[in-house]
Amino acid sequence: MEAMGYRYRKTDNIFSKTNGEAVDRFSVSFDGRGGLVSVNGGFSVLLPKVETLLSRAFKPRYSWSAGASFLNAGAKPHQYDLFVMKYAELTPKQKAAIDPDLVHPQERIDEARACLLDIHERHARKLFEQVTTARALYDLMLDAMRGDVWAMRMSVQLPVAMRNALVLGAALGLDTNDIYRYAEEYDVRYNTQFATNSVREADGFLSIASPADLQL
Repeated sequence: MEAMGYRYRKTDNIFSKTNGEAVDRFSVSFDGRGGLVSVNGGFSVLLPKVETLLSRAFKPRYSWSAGASFLNAGAKPHQYDLFVMKYAELTPKQKAAIDPDLVHPQERIDEARACLLDIHERHARKLFEQVTTARALYDLMLDAMRGDVWAMRMSVQLPVAMRNALVLGAALGLDTNDIYRYAEEYDVRYNTQFATNSVREADGFLSIASPADLQL
């Protein structure tokens, strides 16, 4: 990952790099329950200026602009076991008597590394290449509202995306009228008021926002 320009932060196992207006983040997490280690993770795009804008409008807020876990992105496998399966049936006491290099052999670790790189290339790279600006993020959220499956996987929950897009669209000087229609259609489809309430929250902020509040 470092060869692709990423910097690794050991405290939270995140690889990150600046990409236009965005910060691309590829994270890994380890599950070592029962003395057997598996690895999974996720990836996201953070646009600092957009995050600052949304923090003025909403609390609490999401800490990333777009992204998905390996599972939600559709990666197969979304989790890779670093251990040899036959040792999973042993008791902790039995595993303790076995050389750790047999339980978690280098071969499995190398295969896990290759799996993570494959997920980066097949799933994360598309998001990282597509969402590099605030306008690109707005377009992604709009595609999600229109039913694009990939965009829906990469976006925050649709009602939250509608709320965020209204504020971001206003900051970008865009026509956001279609978002109200998407919100109405969403609530009718799922027999809820979630989307309507979400856009009302955005409208409440926009009704009192100053030009400085909408600055990116």
